[in-house]
This record gives sequence, structure tokens and C-alpha cells, in this order.
Amino acid sequence: MLEHELIERFFLRPVKAQNIKLGIGDDAAILLAHQPLAVTCDTLVAGTHFVADTDPYFLGRKALAVNLSDLAAMGAVPAYALLALAIPDIQSKWLEEFARGFWSLSDEYQLELIGGDLVYSARATITLTAFGHLPDSPLRQDGAFVDDDLWLSGSIGAALAQLRSDCPASHNSTLHNPAPRVGLGRQLASCASAAIDLSDGLCAATLALSRKSQVGLEIEAKQVPISSALKLKKGIGRFEDAICGGEDYELLFTAAKKHRQTIANFATEQISINRIGRVIKREQVVAKLNDQVIDFASLEAKVYQHFAKSKTDLPADLLSLAHTLGTLLKESNNKLAVAESCTGGMLASYLTEPSGSSMWFEGGFVTYSSTSKNKYLDVSLELISRAGVVSTTVAEAMVRGVLASVNTATAAIAVTGWAGPGAGENQSAGTVCIGWAANSQISSQQYFFSGNRHTIRVQAVRVAMQEMCLRLK
Repeated sequence: MLEHELIERFFLRPVKAQNIKLGIGDDAAILLAHQPLAVTCDTLVAGTHFVADTDPYFLGRKALAVNLSDLAAMGAVPAYALLALAIPDIQSKWLEEFARGFWSLSDEYQLELIGGDLVYSARATITLTAFGHLPDSPLRQDGAFVDDDLWLSGSIGAALAQLRSDCPASHNSTLHNPAPRVGLGRQLASCASAAIDLSDGLCAATLALSRKSQVGLEIEAKQVPISSALKLKKGIGRFEDAICGGEDYELLFTAAKKHRQTIANFATEQISINRIGRVIKREQVVAKLNDQVIDFASLEAKVYQHFAKSKTDLPADLLSLAHTLGTLLKESNNKLAVAESCTGGMLASYLTEPSGSSMWFEGGFVTYSSTSKNKYLDVSLELISRAGVVSTTVAEAMVRGVLASVNTATAAIAVTGWAGPGAGENQSAGTVCIGWAANSQISSQQYFFSGNRHTIRVQAVRVAMQEMCLRLK
């Protein structure tokens, strides 16, 4: 069949909505919009988001469901959609089943397909744009307030468990047939302060909500419902797996305490709603599990990334600094050693990125505990107790220690600090002391960085290299 025949057979239906003046069949659709619209777009790619033999019926449902989940997070009512299909060949049965899956979900929300495209591609790609009517006060990611409650619909981890077990598609499959929380989103528009969907998992969603609202989130890990299907690990390992897994399509939202009963009443037999934490002032996301604190920023690398970071994706200014520092060390015939505590090897990782860094970088130590500082760098435990493990005195002692241990080095950097979430007595997270040895002189400085654990560590590495460059010059 020709392209227009395929469209007419599988995707053309009579328009029912009165505010659609012109639907499929012309160069563009014509809408009569009388209120603000939310617009969202998602793409599913064969080999990345689904395998070639995925049941097309459930693929049609999921292509729409992931967009409806975005609309739900804003409290929007689904209204219209544009569908672009790029497929490697014409298989009428595949198109028929895909269309049947799409229509089965769109009919649940009276959503109208108003246009799109159908083209050839060596790799199947499904792009869907959905439109929804917004409430008077749309939900956004930047509306959370300090002391708000943090809530989560449903449970997490089922999709990850099904992915690992290669679970076949079915109506009960969270992975293949997610249920967008459209009805709940509409209810939350009257009382929630901020919301986001969990397409990329709880870890990514909490970090996004924290950054957009410029607040922190404190989560009680035991209050987070994890699917019983996720059985591969226990304790912290299972919790970290669940929050980083993605494909949950639940709603994470915040609301003032006065709305607790109202929100509890939104729960149904099909959708549970759980209060899992609270909004705090400090901009970080942490979870408490028994006596341990889990910093979500430290888990961000485990979250699925479409463009996975490699060392060559490091911030350009830090790469430039590493090159500049290497050049200065070579020109001055110096060799560098490092002693790291709170940066956990990050400094050494950046320093060894430039090609030829072995000509000027000798090595170093990651001494996280006081015991290791004493054992490997000969920093006195009495000095640590008297001056404090995060102090300029200890930073300078670490410099001397690494120069003695790496006796071929003539320059050194040492970093000790509190990257968070916890901190020491009379010191807050972000307190970092850095020491340097350059041109036969040892110096140190205390800094107070802000942000989450990762950004504090990056700032410490940046300053450590900048100041070493200045001292070598």
C-alpha cells in the first residue's frame, strides 16, 4: 500500500472533539484552543528502548503512555497527539497491532490523533507528541517548599525486575504496559506544590525536583515501596537498584502538611500513595536507611543516560586546567603527587586525562579515614584529634606525607573536607581544606563550597588545580 493508504487504514478515524477544526489529511491540523496547553514529546528507538520483536500492540500503548505520564505530572487532561513512525518495512500486521494498542489507550482518555508522519528508516523509531489541557494552576517541578511532605504513587522496581528477567509483554507488565497516573495528576493539581514523573527513576526524579525547586529532599528509605519482584539484592543494594532503575512512570510530588488527609483519600485499590519524606532547606537529596545515609548525587552515574558520560565528556574548563597544569609541571621539571580524602580519587582522574600525563604525574593516595592518613601519609592521629581532620594543618601534613611516600615527586596537592551530607563538629558540608607543595614551599587554604556532594567535590578539584597553577607560575 501507498503511504496515504496506510495512514487511512490504520490511523484515520472520525474526529469527535469540537475544538479540532481540521485533523489528519492536510498539511497541518487546525485546533481551536481556548485554554493553555501542555505539550510533551518522546521518542522510542529500536535497539535502545525496545527490541525488534517487541509485541507491537504493547509498543503502541507504551508510546502513548510515556507521554501521558508527562502530562499527568503537570495535572493536564490529555487531548491531542501527533505520531511520527519511521519503520524499516511495511508489515500490515505489525501496523495493525501497533495501531490497535495505540487506540486502546487513547480511547481511555478521549485523546484525538491529529497528524504525524510515516517514513522509511533502517531502524524503527516512534516519536509521539502529546497535548493536554492545563488546570488553572499547573503542576511544575519548581514549586516545592521547605517543610512540604514528599509523596510517591505506587511502587518502584517492577519494571527493572521485568527487564532483567526478560519478562514477556502483557497487560500486567509494568515495563511493557505502564499505567500513566493521569487521574491522580488531575486531583493533585488542587493541592500539590510540585510534581514529576518517574520515567528515569526515583533517583533522577528527586535530583531534578531538588535542583528545579532549589531545595533538598530527605527520604525515609523504608517508606519507599519497592516491588516484591525485585529480589536480586537486599538492604542498601536493593534500594539503590530500585531508585536507579527507571521506567516506573509513577508520580513523585510535594504538598503542604495540611493536605495530608486529602492526598491520602486519593489512594485507590489500584494506586497506593505513600508519604516517603520531606522537603528540607539544604539543596541535597539523601535517604536514611537504618543508621546509614545515602546521598543520591553519588548514585547519579548509575541512572540510565542516553549519552553516557566518558572521561572525554568532563567539563571543558577542568580538562583545560589539567592540560595547563601538566604543561607548567613539565616546564618547571616538577613531578606531582596527590593525597585525597573527600574527593576520593577525582583529582587524580582529571589529572591523568591529558595524553602524556605520566611525564609529570607520579601517583598518590586516597586516604578517606584518619587511620589511613596515619598509615600511608604518616599524619599523626594526635594532630588529627587536636586540629580536626578537616583543617589546613592536616592538609599540610598530608602534603608532607605524600611527598615522603612518593619520593620522586617534587610537587603535591592534598585535599581533605566534608563533601556531605554529614559533616564534622562545628563544620558544615562544603568545608574543604587544600594544601599545596610548590617551589619548595608548603601552603594551605580553607574553603566553603555549596551544592550537593558531587558539585562540592568538583569545586574542590577545580580550585586545587587553579591554585597549583598559580603557585607554579
